[in-house]
Amino acid sequence: MSAVLDSDRLVTYAPSSRGSMEGGGRDVEYSRKPIPQMPSASDYPKEVTPRYTGKMFQPFETGQRVEYANIGSAVRDRIDTLSRTLTGTTFYPEQNFAERLLVDPTGGAQLVKAEQIINRLAADARPKQLTDVRMI
Repeated sequence: MSAVLDSDRLVTYAPSSRGSMEGGGRDVEYSRKPIPQMPSASDYPKEVTPRYTGKMFQPFETGQRVEYANIGSAVRDRIDTLSRTLTGTTFYPEQNFAERLLVDPTGGAQLVKAEQIINRLAADARPKQLTDVRMI
């Protein structure tokens, strides 16, 4: 679950202004940073679409989007197993074999689920009373 929460990145970008030249159509990325906030936090970054300014050398203001790193199919399978054990439901949407290997379905919904499951595990592991703690 921690891998899911650590997979989000804030990307600052602007659309390319090169037209049909080499690399045209690709966004120009200015920065890519990990997001330290939890998805339920009020200051979690939101998507900002670049606004057209019409200036000659910089026709667009920068925008931002949240992207997710691919955590791998083996890790996703283990997370699905844990989710089924704890909640009785799958963590990720159903995928066929090829999609499971090539496409990472991690998104905002999975970050929220991961935070809820981690909070549930933390609450279950917390002793109810001080006398419940045992020394080994």
